[in-house]
Amino acid sequence: MKKRIPTFEPIAISEESYGRQIREIFYVIDNNKSIMLDIEGLPSDSQDEVIDIINRVACIRDYKVKIRWKLEGYTYGEIKPRGHRFFFFRAAGDTIVFFAYKKKTEIKKNTYKTLKKRKDEYEQQFNQTTPRDG
Repeated sequence: MKKRIPTFEPIAISEESYGRQIREIFYVIDNNKSIMLDIEGLPSDSQDEVIDIINRVACIRDYKVKIRWKLEGYTYGEIKPRGHRFFFFRAAGDTIVFFAYKKKTEIKKNTYKTLKKRKDEYEQQFNQTTPRDG
């Protein structure tokens, strides 16, 4: 059986609306699934909110609204728009990689440990396969 290899795609940031981009933002594609499909499945007002938060994270150094940069006890963070959680890790300094989505109601006791394992796998793959400047 062929081992699946996740890929990483950049998210286009609207510098015209948000200012100069200071962070690169990527998302994971794994088995033809990605958080972008999860965003597209949200109601339009929630989609707009998620996209707004991602753009602000990319362009505002100390952005702190609806985001936890690091969850206590873990090495990843989350953005928290209305009843949704989008999980990310930081790589290569200021690069952000979104790797998972959960509805707030789907988060159980072991969710964060399971996400840590996925994050570790994606982070290793990202560092091996994604060319970085500097």
